[in-house]
Order: sequence, then structure tokens, then C-alpha cells
Amino acid sequence: MINFKISDLFEGLITVVKPTGKPIPLNIGEIVKGEVMDILPTGGVTLKIKDSFITARTDIPIQKNSEVMLKVLGTPSSPNELRLQFLGPAEKDQPTTQAFKGEALNKFLQEFSGAGAERLTSEKIEGLLKALPSDISAMPKEVRLQLQTILQESLTSTGQNIQSRLDTLFRDLPTALKNQPVLQGLRLEVTVSVDKVVSEGLRGLLRDTGVALESKLKAVAELLLQNPKGAADGLEVSPALTGKRASPGDIEQLLPAADRESIENDLKANLFKLKETLAEQYAGVSQKDVAVLKNVSSAVDSILKDIGTFQLLSKTTESFYTFLPVSWQQLKDGDIAFKQNKGGGSAPSFSCRLNLDLDNLGKLVIMVLFHNNEFFVSFRPDNENFKSLLASQVEHLDKQFNGKGLNLKSVRVLDKDDTSLEQLENLDQFSQIVSIKA
Repeated sequence: MINFKISDLFEGLITVVKPTGKPIPLNIGEIVKGEVMDILPTGGVTLKIKDSFITARTDIPIQKNSEVMLKVLGTPSSPNELRLQFLGPAEKDQPTTQAFKGEALNKFLQEFSGAGAERLTSEKIEGLLKALPSDISAMPKEVRLQLQTILQESLTSTGQNIQSRLDTLFRDLPTALKNQPVLQGLRLEVTVSVDKVVSEGLRGLLRDTGVALESKLKAVAELLLQNPKGAADGLEVSPALTGKRASPGDIEQLLPAADRESIENDLKANLFKLKETLAEQYAGVSQKDVAVLKNVSSAVDSILKDIGTFQLLSKTTESFYTFLPVSWQQLKDGDIAFKQNKGGGSAPSFSCRLNLDLDNLGKLVIMVLFHNNEFFVSFRPDNENFKSLLASQVEHLDKQFNGKGLNLKSVRVLDKDDTSLEQLENLDQFSQIVSIKA
């Protein structure tokens, strides 16, 4: 008999007491839907998963007759033990997995679920970007969640964040290559110090991390198609813009000088330029230099893959989701997502979620909500000492908001096992990209 456990993002909040009825076929990495059949007097619940029933003990507030999404996890302690991770409520009136006909996506999920995320390549990511339906809501929620899980696991599989790898990449470039005119001015540094963030903000940097490159190119192409002779030099629109896919270089040639900055500064565009330059360097160099060039080219591909992964996460979560381009000695890794709430009402509400992994202080989730011109901020640190430090600085944060003319309605510093952010942390609870244009 398989011993089941269920947990949310923190251990021990839901535990399966026993499975009943017929065995449940589950695969590690799989996303499943569970129906809450009954709430027991003891505080437990009865869940129906794949037409079988299990009894669970839970501290998560769930309601009878509701549906929840769960991810199947393995445990190192026993090959016969599985855990089910709570991912949030299921959406009503969504297409079922059986009705979903995305063959390329289904094949991708089958190949990379579980322990396969580290094998993802930039080519696979690019192919999947093309294979996604234009309407993401046409995908069943369990498929979207499973895809998002694979992508997030891929981002952590390298063991290094993009900022660190960019620093290493630039440092390892051969001196002769750095001095070539074609690479002079190539902008591969997209980070600022954490002190600068407070004074200058992140808007421009977030726009240039590469995640928005195709959106920039599309906007520029549409503008030029409307006015083919709108470029300062009078050139007509390239065929690359009228039929086949345009490269960053194609469009840069047509842009007025004043409008080129958004593409020239874009990390993904510059990585493509670097990759093209590296490919031209192999002829006539020593075996040692060839090895160096191959290592640098491989590093470029790895970073391009992660940028593509953030683009996929942005698309599947209908958000703007990217790595945090901050140079901060204490920061091991970080990402940031902007979304607009699906909720009704006349006034839209927006969210910004930051996931930080800090040396010595552990992981920290920050959620900022904006509604009716008021801000609501929540912190959830893993470290208890860090929690006390954050709580002691609430008044200082309020003064900072007031100094910017912003209304900070409330600040919460939550316990590690607090579940009140579950709905807010689930990227699928929000929709529509939030513009960060200047």
C-alpha cells in the first residue's frame, strides 16, 4: 500500500491518513484535481482523486464540494511514499485534460515532468513558445500548473542565478573578442546595486531583461508597417518585417536613433549578437581558443534558455515574470511578477510578487497589492529572526511610502507556515500583463 502525505508550500499542513477503495495511479510531477467530498468532525477531509477516495488531515481552510489542485511529489525517505502539494483551488468551467488536444505540449509534459527539467534546452523552450495556444485559458488548469512547475524547476536546476552567470560570462570572454569593434558597447550588464533600486527604481531594468524583447520587436514592426518610411534614414521596411520573423538587427536598422535604445539595451538581443559573433570566430583559431569559445557559447545558450523560460512563465501565467536584476551581495536568487487581478468591480487591482533567496536569512516572499489607490504589503520570511527585524521596520516602510506620496494601507509580517497568501501566491489567480513602459 502506498503511504500518502499531502502538504502545501510548507511541510505538514495536510497529511493523508489513509487511502480507501481502489489504488490511485499517480506519477511524480503530475498535477491532479481533487474534489473535497466531506469535512470531517475531527478536522479532516475526504478527497476524491481519479475516482478514488482518501482521508486527509489539514490546516488549510477548504470547503466542502470545492475542487483543489495538487502536485504529486516524491520523498527521499521511501520509494513507496508520495506527497501531494497543495497548489490552490481549481477553476470552474475549465476544459478537461482529456479534451485538450495540444499534442506538442502534452509530449513536452510527458518528457520533462519529474526529474527531466534540468534537460531542457533553449530549442525546446523556443519550440514550446510556438506550440502554446494563443488563448492560455483554453489549457486545463492542471496542464498549466504542471508546465509552470517544470519551468520553475528548470530555473533552479543550474544552481546559479542569471546575474552570477552573466558576470562569469563577461569575465570569461577572451580579451581579443572584448576589444572587437562589433562588441564594443555590447550591454550584457543589466543589474544595479540594491541601494540604487531605492532611489531610481527597477522599471527600465526589468524592461531590458530580455523577457519583453519579442513584444518590443512586434510593437516596433507594427509601427513601421503603418509608416514604412518612418525611419530617420528613409529606408523602406525590410522583407523580414512583412513575412518572415524579424531579427533585432533587422528592426534596429530601421529605427530612428532616438528609438533604438529599448532594443540595443535588451539583454536577449545582445546575447543573440554575442552568439553570432562567437560563431564567426572559430575559423583559424587554436584548439585552446576553440574550447574557450565553445564554453562561452554554451554559457550564452544557457542564459538564453532561462530568459525563454521566464517568457514561457509570463505567457502561461498571463503576467510579466522575470528575474530580479539587482546586484546585492546577500541575494542568492530572486524573481518578480506583475499581474492584474481577475476580480470584478469597477476599480482594477494589481499585484507584485517578489521571491527572494537571501544568504543567512533564507527565503522571503513579498506580496504587494494595489487597489483603490491603496497599497497592502505582506512579508513572509522563513527565518524567525528576520521576521522580527522586518516587523521592527514597519514604521520606516510607512514613512518611505508617505515620502513618495503613496498610501500604505496595511503591512503584515507573517509566520512561515501562514497560509493566507496561498491565493495571492498562485500566479494563475491573476491575469493580464501590467505595463511597465516609461
